[in-house]
Amino acid sequence: MGQREAKEYWADHVGDACHGVRCDFRDADHFSASTEYVDFGFGKVTQFWLSDIQAQRLPFHISRDGLEILCLSLIRKGNGKIYSNSDELYWRPGDVYCNPISSPFQAEMKGPVEFVTLYFEKSWIRSIGSVPTGLFFSEISTISGWGKAIAEMMLEISPKTMGGLALPAADIAENIAGLLALCAGPDAAPLRASGRSLFDRLRSDMRDRLSSPSLSPAGFAAEHGISVRTLHSLFCATGTSFMAELWTLRLERSRALLANRRLDNKNISEIAVLAGFSNADHFTARFRKAYGMSPTKYRQVTAGK
Repeated sequence: MGQREAKEYWADHVGDACHGVRCDFRDADHFSASTEYVDFGFGKVTQFWLSDIQAQRLPFHISRDGLEILCLSLIRKGNGKIYSNSDELYWRPGDVYCNPISSPFQAEMKGPVEFVTLYFEKSWIRSIGSVPTGLFFSEISTISGWGKAIAEMMLEISPKTMGGLALPAADIAENIAGLLALCAGPDAAPLRASGRSLFDRLRSDMRDRLSSPSLSPAGFAAEHGISVRTLHSLFCATGTSFMAELWTLRLERSRALLANRRLDNKNISEIAVLAGFSNADHFTARFRKAYGMSPTKYRQVTAGK
């Protein structure tokens, strides 16, 4: 395959991965592109690595395919900008953006660019709550509140990590949809004494049931007689999210298990399961990121070896 044919192939491939977006690389002689994707609850998660690229979704494409899909993107590397009607937004690492495939736009990205995009069907979003139209083609603040909770969750998500996350894919999708609805509404108010008491009870119950398969936002909220929206509101008001808190508690549990000399006969995979992790490799990577050493090394240090 020649250089021109390779460029055309990858431009079409990336465009298909973006659900009908027309793409073109700026430099036909020097370009790079790679994509990975996997089904994600009621949609798809796709990760892109690209050199300089231009993309557009024109009214012709929209009327032809009639797609009703919502995109949520986290920029991990690179910069760019996106135009929609008279709106212009700049992409920066760490930013989160939300837009529908059913609206025309143009984008320019300066490589190397890496970003992760979640694609949800609008019909499914409506079944969870309301479509967050107020967030379309606007930057979602990730400094605090619900925007920060969304960014923290998306940092954990990629096609390669989906099998080792704290919750099943469908629960994560529902969690993000709920956070988007909250993000489109008013900011979370500080917790009053009754709210703090309820949050403390929820956290205590989470700690007691870290390996429970029913520990999902919807199931957990129902068991405590509250709505999923209230559940998300309580966690966001304390500067965290349901999934982030679940990760924190499971890591704390794993550290205590590793330091327990009566459990030295348990291997790392068994410790991971006891702490609520379904994948030993992802557990090791997350433990190293949190504590600066592998679970095996931590066990050795606490044993004085």
